[in-house]
Amino acid sequence: MNKFLNLKRRINRLIISGKFEAALREYSKFLKTYNKLSFNKKVEYKQEYDHIKYQLLLFWKIKDIQMIIKTDKKELIKKNIKQLKLYLSRPDISENLLDYAEKKYKYFIKFCEYKVKKENLEKSLKNVYNLTEKKNYGKALKEFPIIMQKFNLLNENFQNKELYLQLIRLKNHLETKLLEKKAYGKR
Repeated sequence: MNKFLNLKRRINRLIISGKFEAALREYSKFLKTYNKLSFNKKVEYKQEYDHIKYQLLLFWKIKDIQMIIKTDKKELIKKNIKQLKLYLSRPDISENLLDYAEKKYKYFIKFCEYKVKKENLEKSLKNVYNLTEKKNYGKALKEFPIIMQKFNLLNENFQNKELYLQLIRLKNHLETKLLEKKAYGKR
């Protein structure tokens, strides 16, 4: 049997069984075998080659986004997520890969929303810290309901108990400082 078709079947089985990394490792052999084919055979097997290549590109795009998402390059992240969405629109993706890719896509979208919400929360917190430095504890404390709203929006996507505890400590600190200011300010 044809070496190209054997590799195609092996990679396809790996993709169908969810072994995407293993399928990706086989791609270089698959490409070399395809490139060694005669012109007529390349034309004959073009669809099979493109089908495998496309599915592996989809998986590679997911891996790429996983690396990029660790950076703060928002525009690059958005661009790659849009590309992933385009890849998902193809009708001939194996069911396992499609399920995996759709889950990853949803996760990436949620993660981007989380990053935006976290930035908004951080801006509000920075304002509170600035007010605290100026010993304007009352005004800083009045900002707290807004901060907690932003935290709750943030918490919809990813639970963050550490940040919650930090916010509670900050609120307690502000309340204590405000009480101290009021107590010592009356003397």
